[in-house]
This record gives sequence, structure tokens and C-alpha cells, in this order.
Amino acid sequence: MNDNAIQMTATVRLGRRGQMVLPAEVRRALAVKEGDELLIAVWPGGKVTMIRKPRSFAEALAGLYGHLWKGIDPLIYQKTERETWER
Repeated sequence: MNDNAIQMTATVRLGRRGQMVLPAEVRRALAVKEGDELLIAVWPGGKVTMIRKPRSFAEALAGLYGHLWKGIDPLIYQKTERETWER
């Protein structure tokens, strides 16, 4: 599956107090239930993204941008960086 492809779209309506109800298919896709927290990001141009709030941000971000480190030994990189601090 293409990670950039939209899995689904849904329409929601805001209530008087700004509340919205997520359709059941969206709740299933996000694996969320009553009381769960979601993160909403508002992007330039009015784009909005919503994800289930991860239990651990460290775990959720682990491996992100790993492709940038291809061929680089993290221990050697760290040692080199620390040596520049001592100069």
C-alpha cells in the first residue's frame, strides 16, 4: 500500500460548543474509543491532520528519518560531535 495514499475520508459537523463526532469507520481505523486522546495539527493552507496520541512519543518517533543515517555509525558520530564540544 502507498503510505501517501488517503485510506478514507469522512465528513463531520461541528456542534454548538465546537464538538465533533467521529464516524464509526474513522474510530475503527484509528483504533480509538471514548476517552482516548487525539492530536490535531493545523497546517498552512487549512490542511488538518489527526492522529491517535501515542502512549510514548519516543516509541512513536523511533526510526523516523532513519534513512538519513544510512552508512553512519551512531557511536562514531556521537564521539566526533562530543570532540567538537571540547575544542
